[in-house]
Amino acid sequence: MPPPCPTWIEINLSAIEDNTRLIAEKVKVPLLAVVKDDGYGHGALETGQAFLRAGGTWLAVVRCAEGYELRQNGILAPILVFGGAVPDEMEDAIGQDLTLPLYSFECAEMIAARAVAAGKKALVHLKIDTGMGRYGVFPEETLALARRALELGWIKIDGLFSHFALAGDDAAFSALQIRRFKEALASLQQNNISPRWVHLANSSGIVHEPDSYFNLVRAGGILYGLGSDRDALSAPLRRPFSWKARLMDCKAYPADWGIGYMHDYKTRQGEVVGVVPVGHGDGYRRVPGTFVLIDGQRVPVVGRICMDQLMISLPKRYPIGQEVVLVGSQGSQSIHPEELRNTWKSTYSGVTLVHPRVPRVYLRD
Repeated sequence: MPPPCPTWIEINLSAIEDNTRLIAEKVKVPLLAVVKDDGYGHGALETGQAFLRAGGTWLAVVRCAEGYELRQNGILAPILVFGGAVPDEMEDAIGQDLTLPLYSFECAEMIAARAVAAGKKALVHLKIDTGMGRYGVFPEETLALARRALELGWIKIDGLFSHFALAGDDAAFSALQIRRFKEALASLQQNNISPRWVHLANSSGIVHEPDSYFNLVRAGGILYGLGSDRDALSAPLRRPFSWKARLMDCKAYPADWGIGYMHDYKTRQGEVVGVVPVGHGDGYRRVPGTFVLIDGQRVPVVGRICMDQLMISLPKRYPIGQEVVLVGSQGSQSIHPEELRNTWKSTYSGVTLVHPRVPRVYLRD
């Protein structure tokens, strides 16, 4: 049953588990689930637990606070903090066995100093910039950074990784990144430095670049059934995410009655317009051209979207409490995140980053 709230998100954890198994079957190496940004809006703890139940190995977040929350809720699996840490966070991160990215010589000095303070070796994955233009040393600096980290004595190089910039969009550049990464890895191995975990493939890499699997792959949007790569596996990935609401009001209007702020929309004679308790304050963007589902039918959002409400043009009157689907399926109709991404001209993650005031309800098949 939905919560006593006029709008809510339903997350099907069985879909997360099924997607985990499907990806694992394709890559045949251990999996890391990216649960940053509260698990792409699905709930980091709940989706992380589902992923681990289905045989996943690693979790990854962007900020230390996200990792702390997982640890405080009983997650014992290894956690990589993609975004690194400022010095004041490092001691706690090391103490809670969070794995930090090592992406510069300055970073190595800071991590080692904080590890001394924590009285514990820091776990790190050395990050190489093979072409993303973000964190990481250049490939030719990999060996020097690794040697410096080991000289400092308080750092354990547990992994090596990089990130694709154009996987699925530019095969030649992805091949260049793979070659650079392999050369950096070889430079370490030839000097008796062998990180346990080696990973390059992100979601698009999983689908398009099997040469990038190494011994760990990172499932981000693909784990949640998001993006254009979702149908590229041997079986389609499931969509765990649905956004629903209850109709709060509806009535028939006279002709030329303005709907919402600025009267961007005027009614036809006798047109029925309903009020849905979702607005841009919830994360539903104020962009025209969207639809919702009611009674198994697509109906348009009309007028300017408010902070807490939107209005819809209806084929007839419906009772207060009638279910409205903003994202998901109803009957034979569906509205998927990719549709809203195209309308909103945003990334697919935009629709999953719904405001925390919208409660999440966790379900299983």
